[in-house]
Amino acid sequence: MRVLTLSLAMALAGSALAEPGVLMELWQGIDGDSVADLTASANYAKASDELRVIDKLAYEDLGNSYGVRLTTLITAPVAGEYTFYLASDDGSELWLSTDDQPAGLKRIAQVSGYTGPGSYDDQPGQKSAPVTLAAGGRYLLRVLHKQGGGGNHLSVAWQTPSSRDRVALPTSALSVPALNEVQRAQMAASERLAAERAKQRAEVERYMARGETIPAKLTARLTWSTEGLPQNDTGINVLVDQSHQTQFVVLWGLRGELRGQGYRACSSNASLGSVLTPGKPCRVRLAVDSLEPFAWWPAAAWNVVITGQQDLKAQVYTPAEQAALDKFVKDGGGVLIFGGRPADQTAADAWSLNQMLARFGAACTPTVETSGTVKAAALKLSADWEVLAKGDSGQPIRARRAWGKGRIVLAESNAPFNAGGNDKPDVAAAKRALLRETVTWLAAGKAPVAGDGKLPHIGGVGIYPELQKRAGSVMVYYADNQPPSVRQLIDRDLERAAKQVLAWFPTKLAAEPYTIVLCAGGGGGWAINPRPKAAAVIEYEPLSILGVFGHEMAHTMTGPANGQGKVCGNIPIGNQGESQAGWFQGKLSALFSGETNVANRNCNSYLEAERKAGRKQDLATEYETEAARKVFGYGNQWTKMWYAWQKIEDRYGPTWYPRWYWVRSERWAHEPGHQETWDECIETMSIAVGEDLFPFWRSLGTSGIRERCERATFGGKVIELPIAPIDNGPAGNVQLGPIGDYTKPLTPLTK
Repeated sequence: MRVLTLSLAMALAGSALAEPGVLMELWQGIDGDSVADLTASANYAKASDELRVIDKLAYEDLGNSYGVRLTTLITAPVAGEYTFYLASDDGSELWLSTDDQPAGLKRIAQVSGYTGPGSYDDQPGQKSAPVTLAAGGRYLLRVLHKQGGGGNHLSVAWQTPSSRDRVALPTSALSVPALNEVQRAQMAASERLAAERAKQRAEVERYMARGETIPAKLTARLTWSTEGLPQNDTGINVLVDQSHQTQFVVLWGLRGELRGQGYRACSSNASLGSVLTPGKPCRVRLAVDSLEPFAWWPAAAWNVVITGQQDLKAQVYTPAEQAALDKFVKDGGGVLIFGGRPADQTAADAWSLNQMLARFGAACTPTVETSGTVKAAALKLSADWEVLAKGDSGQPIRARRAWGKGRIVLAESNAPFNAGGNDKPDVAAAKRALLRETVTWLAAGKAPVAGDGKLPHIGGVGIYPELQKRAGSVMVYYADNQPPSVRQLIDRDLERAAKQVLAWFPTKLAAEPYTIVLCAGGGGGWAINPRPKAAAVIEYEPLSILGVFGHEMAHTMTGPANGQGKVCGNIPIGNQGESQAGWFQGKLSALFSGETNVANRNCNSYLEAERKAGRKQDLATEYETEAARKVFGYGNQWTKMWYAWQKIEDRYGPTWYPRWYWVRSERWAHEPGHQETWDECIETMSIAVGEDLFPFWRSLGTSGIRERCERATFGGKVIELPIAPIDNGPAGNVQLGPIGDYTKPLTPLTK
């Protein structure tokens, strides 16, 4: 995106000449990812944060939590019917007037959710109905775009009467409506701001290149996007502690629910000793333009802390954390503690949570207490506790007490407070009411923090672990409550794991180190794609950590670049989806465990799933869908893809996979955003291996694809493709050898 110079903009705004380009109005710090979120915002009724002129109806990488309004006058080069196309991430709307006035604006296209860059066929609403325009006629065009988080882009194309191609609207057909004095002044201010941001970005890039967290002094000067205040703001800051057990349902669900009820909620994977001292530096991610660097940020003052464990193997409450939590409550803070049920008394006595609860006169016991259909732990309480709820046999499962100036609530689990998507409306309402009642009571010992309530939120959590260690091209963040086995893993294995994934799947990484965030165990992880790329791993055991790291790293990787240094084309199943992630998770697990006969997390299991279901799963229509999950079970829709890839690897070796991605990048070099059909996908795969894979994929039950691909064109040459002799028998062992030159033709390992 080229920004036109201010001098040109101001000169043309005051003249009779039409300024070429598009007027962009940018609003920062608006939550949500739909156009309705933008237009409903109180900020939208005010002047935009930035006003600039750009040279085309397209842009990318503007950051997060923003809204854009583009306005331009288009001039039709010839008379006839025009069709307009819209693509964006996240939602957008395209409006066109019957003339050059806003009164005639009508919506002609829209994107719900998101599309790929330059991908105009994902949704029916992306394409307008034909619109008749007069030669030389000028028509007002407007685009509204809302970005939440993650990747972001927008583009508009048209099909003119004189061409069948979809092309970007040329700058020669675009002109900016005349600017008034206020707009010219705002544009001057925006240009000064843009210059300052350019300096900031350069400084941020220098820290990122060294793998350093941005110092607090620079953070204070940065123009960065944070999450806005919740509606009906209570002024109460709530810290959702995830440093002792990271759970998805709490990480995202509880925090979102709290914000919906007017509380300022922020999740944290840093130890409590790091975050409970107001003003102490905490590691966060900032949204700075298209970057999301890690930075030091002064910890907020908290009214309420929510913490807990349900798994006895979860990270411990260190003595420093226990002391920090004790002081926090005595000084007037409130703490909601989620518990769990130990297997026996020995486990109960050794459990870190119980050791922490002992100072408050409480414990979770092995005794099973039921509450309706839910099994919970009976609580052992001193006389200072007020029982709030009992199980069916009359033993306490929820209680509260005062502690110094503050208050504590101990609950049998987090389940009574989390309103899930499967809850009936009355159950969900009761859970929300209990959460609101509990937080209100806990916050009573300390005045609302009030003031600026914006809290960091980028990348799934707000606050990241406080400790770090460089392992080659990898930067690891971890909390000081991680066990010694995990620290040994950092020193011994993580660098090797990263190098191995890149050897199997060569890709061009950014100059800065790749970041791994080690969270408190429990299972799973997530990936962060904007620079710097990061993988968050939620596991206890070293082998599981390595496997999930490979999984999450794969989510952030695109295929080898073509001769122009670009990665082009997208496969119908998603080139960074769960199949790719599972493929590399299986390979890393096999590498470090030596169990190569597992064949990518036992991918042969799909055969048994299909046999039990009485039909074959159709990957062309059932990949990663809820319908497939109901028939084959969660994960089997990914597993079949791994099976297919493993069978191909059995014949061609590990070089086939990067070669497949490289061929696709070369094939669609002229159209980087191209979304392959299933026919194109399997043809690309066949070109990569040098044999026709269509019969194999048809034998798997894949519908809508042709029977044969006897020849194909690649690199200006026609390639003859004999049928690949691959059957539907069990897949072979994971192949851990290095890949060869993926730009060269393959030789089958078996004949």
